[in-house]
Amino acid sequence: MKPEHKIKWIADLRSGEYQQGKGLLCSMYNNIKKYCCLGVLLEGTLNIKPIPTAMNDLNHIIFRYDDSCHSLSNKFQQAIQLDFHDISILTNMNDQDITFNQIADYIEVNF
Repeated sequence: MKPEHKIKWIADLRSGEYQQGKGLLCSMYNNIKKYCCLGVLLEGTLNIKPIPTAMNDLNHIIFRYDDSCHSLSNKFQQAIQLDFHDISILTNMNDQDITFNQIADYIEVNF
């Protein structure tokens, strides 16, 4: 991972600007947008805008980045230089109620 991406991602995770969600890179329910830590990486760090892809009902929108709603596509994995193992660890941390601040601490030490 490029040092500038790491620094920006950690700052984005700690900023309080992104509300943490589970199971999806990004979704919105009742106008509240929630992110996985990887969604923060894409939208905040890499400045990639999500595309609304599915609406479960009038109040719930699921977004995708490139071709995925749940994880980094191969294109983004290569661009950010994260492998499947790293992505799995981060996804599991995010979905097991590990806070963005704790995930930022992990990234700071391990990447």
